[in-house]
Amino acid sequence: MSNPDIFVSLAYALYVVAPAIRDELWLRATLLANSIAFAIWGLWIETTPVVVANALFALMSLRQLYRVWSERRPVYLSDEAEIVHDAVFERMGRREFARLWMSGHDVVDPGSLTTLGSPVAELWVVVEGTAEVFLASGERVHRPAPTLIGEITALSESDGAHATASVVVDRGRVRRWARSDLNELFAAHPDVEAQMLRGLSATLAARMIAREGQLSKPEGGAVSES
Repeated sequence: MSNPDIFVSLAYALYVVAPAIRDELWLRATLLANSIAFAIWGLWIETTPVVVANALFALMSLRQLYRVWSERRPVYLSDEAEIVHDAVFERMGRREFARLWMSGHDVVDPGSLTTLGSPVAELWVVVEGTAEVFLASGERVHRPAPTLIGEITALSESDGAHATASVVVDRGRVRRWARSDLNELFAAHPDVEAQMLRGLSATLAARMIAREGQLSKPEGGAVSES
């Protein structure tokens, strides 16, 4: 078998094997090797169209190979981001949360975050300090970091989304996402939006259940456990 025949035989062998490969990373690597073998064969027999076409296929396969490899790399978060993920966004995948975290901006001593009854167009996470929450009932609640402010209302496309409480952080630091930042992120990565909405909905439901449980406790006593 001559040298050109070796490369064309290898290329056809890889072409036949490729459909049986179920792992996408190995599939992309096999298709890349297939295109390179065909391109080398084309160079050997001096056939320019074969070389050009397979060089283009190789570049496309290389791009897809890099995409798959990037998605499988371990995701490393800063210590602060790790704490926020585990406390507030635990239902989000680490890769999706990393994208969310990087799209936000830090604000120091922000003051008023929301005003009762006013439109909400931002999402915040208190990362340092304590948020003072003033409810419509007149109750005042302290929520230490890390805690989420804004929740579903900040993600609503409706102009009628309004704050259900006033929130102030006079001394501390928050991570801020404007609605425009979130919309841009969600357009590029719909999986981030889906996981975030599911997580926030579950968090809100858990808070409501916990609050109802507190309200149902008898005054001056605790609920006994069997």
